[in-house]
This record gives sequence, structure tokens and C-alpha cells, in this order.
Amino acid sequence: MHEPVEHVTIDVPEEFVGNVTTLLATRKGTMTDMVNHGTGWVRLEWRIPARGLVGMRTEFMTETRGSGIMHSNFDGYAPWFGDIRLRQNGVLVADRVVTRPATRCSTSNSAACSSSVPASRSTRG
Repeated sequence: MHEPVEHVTIDVPEEFVGNVTTLLATRKGTMTDMVNHGTGWVRLEWRIPARGLVGMRTEFMTETRGSGIMHSNFDGYAPWFGDIRLRQNGVLVADRVVTRPATRCSTSNSAACSSSVPASRSTRG
């Protein structure tokens, strides 16, 4: 199975090279070239699956504080790169949480005691 691949060219200030490299590497990108012009800017060239670019613009602008320039072109097809694991947005919410308050029941009468204490439930809201 093959997937579309993009050739990405990025111009970024030197101080953000590490952030951008991490961003693209976690999206299965492969750096093909890096040129430091000596002016404080670095040009990075990457080869990355097209699905790795989905949603990347916002993160790229955040990581470079709006100063990075990114351009991409279709570069053909390549064998599937594998799963791309990205962070999950949102919060984790349990479907059902049951808590029982501490009781002062004896073990001989535990059935009667536990049935008299209602369980509190939290639901999604």
C-alpha cells in the first residue's frame, strides 16, 4: 500500500530549528536537506506523508511564533509510513464513576448496610 508524499520547504529562524524538527519528525517526516545561510535563518527540506501535514499549520505557527515560512509540493507516492501518533485533544471523561461512602456496618449485616447506602454517580455533562 502506498500513500501520497509531500516535499516541504521551511525557512525558519535558527532558534526554532529544534522545535520544527521535532514537529515534523513526530509526523513521520524525513529531513532531506538543511542549509544555514549565516543570516540567522535556516532552510529545512523534508519529505513527509501528506496526512502528516493535516492540522500542522497551527502547531507550526505556534512553535515558530509566527515567523516561520512553510511551502509544500506533491512529491509522488511512497510505501505507507505507518501509524502517526499525535496527542489527543480534549479531556478524559469517565462514562460512569461509582463511589461509596465509608459505612459503619458490621460484617454480619453487610447486605442490609450496603443496600441502604446509595451510590453516587457522575455523568457526562
